[in-house]
Amino acid sequence: MSASQKAMSGRSEPSVLVIGEHSTDALQLASKLDRGTHGAAQYSLVVAPTRDDAMRLLAAQDYAVIVQSMLSGEKEHIEALRYLRANVRNRSAAIVLVAPKLDYANAMRTLDGGAVDCIDKPADEFVLRAKVKMFVDMVRTASRLNEVQGGDALNDPLTGLPTRLLMMDRVGQSIRHAGRTNGRVAVAVIDLDQFQDVRETLGPASGDELLRQIALRLTGSLRRSDTVARIGEDEFAVVLACDTRDGVATVSQRLERAMTEPFAVGGHRISLGEGIGVALFPEHGRDPELLLERASAAMAVAKQNRMGHLFYDPIEHKSMVEDHAATTVFETQDLRAAGAA
Repeated sequence: MSASQKAMSGRSEPSVLVIGEHSTDALQLASKLDRGTHGAAQYSLVVAPTRDDAMRLLAAQDYAVIVQSMLSGEKEHIEALRYLRANVRNRSAAIVLVAPKLDYANAMRTLDGGAVDCIDKPADEFVLRAKVKMFVDMVRTASRLNEVQGGDALNDPLTGLPTRLLMMDRVGQSIRHAGRTNGRVAVAVIDLDQFQDVRETLGPASGDELLRQIALRLTGSLRRSDTVARIGEDEFAVVLACDTRDGVATVSQRLERAMTEPFAVGGHRISLGEGIGVALFPEHGRDPELLLERASAAMAVAKQNRMGHLFYDPIEHKSMVEDHAATTVFETQDLRAAGAA
């Protein structure tokens, strides 16, 4: 269970930490949030007037959301995010950075430093409350799912990667941010070849070890702001924030190279094939589910034609669907003819 989920455990409401550069700054921000805690998204507010106060409070308890107010420039933003993420206890808490307006490139650097979302200063109180409510509700939902399922609904217990549920939420977050900054979001789906053969030949334990190694290799190939998730038994997905199609292609090639090197499992060297399909926001869809569906369609074509990685192409996808339908019709006719004979 993550720290943000622990912030919900054993108490009636989650905690939100508000950090300012001085006491007036922190209290003004907290007052905007305090006016919004009289509904379904109730949470307790904890105010840290300075960074030293923040470090003490971060070490003392778990928080669902951390709101960091900044008055100074970009380098200070990133430094602030790094010290927040360095706190082990609250490393997984959502961070909302309230700072002077950033351009797209600087916003991406800030996200790479660990921020979940950015709000231009001075913060509109309705926008601020809506974002904090969204993250608090996410933590509350995850905690309820954990209670029902008896486990962590957001993280895969074998690899430690986000599950499909958490990945889709991050796709949604990335789409919202890209919509404000005219940016792009890429969803890549990676499906492995021969994984079932490995599991059946070497046993389940070796299969599990292989999956853990794959998770580490994929994660090591990406930036900290990118998301790698396990969405099926031998299927992974990646969420990327890139401003150009060429940038997405470069990352996809890096993933291909990462998967090309053999894996060492139980004294065996194992080489796997894979197909990588990529769908882009906004070109290929504006909805997380649609992007995932189209990335999966591109992955199927890439695997079938051994093409490494492939961007979604509606014409190619239509052709593949029609070919599959025609093949199914012919197979059905052959079966009927055989039955008649």
